[in-house]
Amino acid sequence: MKKSLYTVLCAVLCLGIMSACSAGSADGSSVEIIREETASSDEPASNVVQGNQPYSLMIANSDGEYLAAESFSSYTLDYSDGKDKYMITITLNSTGNAFDITVEDNNFGYSSTIITAPENYILNIPYSQETASSVCKVIKNTIDNTQLPDILEFTFYLNDFEDESLPYSVTKYYAVQNSQLVEILIFGETETRAGHLEYCSESSMYHVEPTIFMPEPTVTFDENGNAETDISIYRFDPDNLTLTKYPANSTFEENPLYYGYAAKAIADNIAQYFTTTSLNVTDYENYVEMPSLNNSDINDCFFKVDDERFQTLEELKNFTRKYFSEKLVNEMFINAPQKYRDIDGALHTIVGDGGHDFTLGELIIIDYTVEGNSVIYHTRQEKFSDEGEFLKYIDGGDFVIELQPDGSFIVTGYRLSY
Repeated sequence: MKKSLYTVLCAVLCLGIMSACSAGSADGSSVEIIREETASSDEPASNVVQGNQPYSLMIANSDGEYLAAESFSSYTLDYSDGKDKYMITITLNSTGNAFDITVEDNNFGYSSTIITAPENYILNIPYSQETASSVCKVIKNTIDNTQLPDILEFTFYLNDFEDESLPYSVTKYYAVQNSQLVEILIFGETETRAGHLEYCSESSMYHVEPTIFMPEPTVTFDENGNAETDISIYRFDPDNLTLTKYPANSTFEENPLYYGYAAKAIADNIAQYFTTTSLNVTDYENYVEMPSLNNSDINDCFFKVDDERFQTLEELKNFTRKYFSEKLVNEMFINAPQKYRDIDGALHTIVGDGGHDFTLGELIIIDYTVEGNSVIYHTRQEKFSDEGEFLKYIDGGDFVIELQPDGSFIVTGYRLSY
């Protein structure tokens, strides 16, 4: 799943932390983006507004000088409805609470549409003009040669945190029909055409089959470490511009493709605790310094893990062995950025994030082969520029599982993200 730099920045800002995000500049020098509080809410509309708290952005160049970042104003993208080409321009209106959308066809004809955020939500406004492409996601047909329209995905972020039942982010989808931008109506399994959903509360829509999209699967574990995945699909009707939700059968016998997506989701859920973020820690005041395994000149600080599933290192290893081969388990415990060890009989970890490459987007399964009990899923992954603009697809590596007699699987081939 690709997370925009803007999303990450917003998460930091919501915590009220003065933080820095690194990005590459055009001349190769690093830039630093920091939050600068404004004196009042009466700032010009050109300042980005999040949660009714305006702020401006400053960029530090290689000489340490801070310059004001150019606020987002508009973004123009190329669009195809499957037959004709268009230019779409997305402009932030003067009050900063709506996007003015202009669609231009090949004959220089124009149409206009206004997009506003749903109730309790705010627009996804790129944090600078340099990252204007993150204003929306363009989902193109990369599955087959079927003529399908590009789909524009707009994300909106929660602005009312009092209602805990509301998801942090929601999405709406749009396509061009008869030279005008039209909202794609979303229907649940029991919804009638008169009662479509206001928005989609699921994230990271994958284009997995010619007219089928899949949100990111959800993974849960029971007290014994057994995983359960929930996979839904949305069938796209390009003529009526609708997305209709259905449950997906993810058993290997019935649907090896979705079984692969379920297995990959489980593997990603476990691997994140070795590659991007540590297991939960609640006591940050007490820690133990231990010599670093990678650099004897420095010490690592280990904090006690607060996770009732894992009291010791061996319990964590046994859980990981349920889903990964011994070779991959050893690689994760030895080489991954997140380290774990027993200290005074309790599981401890290094706190922090191992880092995430934000230029890598969604990974999809393009095909698979079955060799005995092994299933090899071939994948490709989106590649973006530092500014968040899609560049191309790259090889995502093979995801390989070994089917077990009891119907479970063991991951034997997996690309760890570090």
